[in-house]
Amino acid sequence: MIQIQDIQQLNNGLLPEDGQLFIGVIGSSDPENNQIVVSMDYANSDTRSGQFNLDFNGRPLNPATGEPTQLWVDETTYSGYSLQIVDANNVELFASPWQIEF
Repeated sequence: MIQIQDIQQLNNGLLPEDGQLFIGVIGSSDPENNQIVVSMDYANSDTRSGQFNLDFNGRPLNPATGEPTQLWVDETTYSGYSLQIVDANNVELFASPWQIEF
């Protein structure tokens, strides 16, 4: 499992309070519509689609608990991922101009 990097470093200092994070297929310029399955634990036992609400600090939230969570990608299934962050008004704050490859 590969941990998804800390998105708080990616959004140019803008805190996407009540925003969303989309994690998509590598090579996709539209992670929102090309989501991959990610895990909220290293054991890959709690998986979800690649769409997460963000808290007031821009951290992804576990949909079941509402608590901040770390996110993981299974490198045996995917060769990488792309990211997009939008604010509460669906304004794009960040989109990965590059792809994260393993």
